[in-house]
Amino acid sequence: MRRSNFGPWFASLPLTRFAFAYGATWAFALSMLPLGYRPFIYFQF
Repeated sequence: MRRSNFGPWFASLPLTRFAFAYGATWAFALSMLPLGYRPFIYFQF
C-alpha cells in the first residue's frame, strides 16, 4: 500500500511514525470486534 493513498498529513510523516500510526489504527479497529460467539438468531428456532 502506498503512503500517498492516505491524506497529506499521513503521507508527510516519517516512515517509522507512519508505520506506528497505521498499526495502531488496525489494532484499534480489531479491538472493536466482538470476542464471543453469537449464533445467528434464527438458528435458535
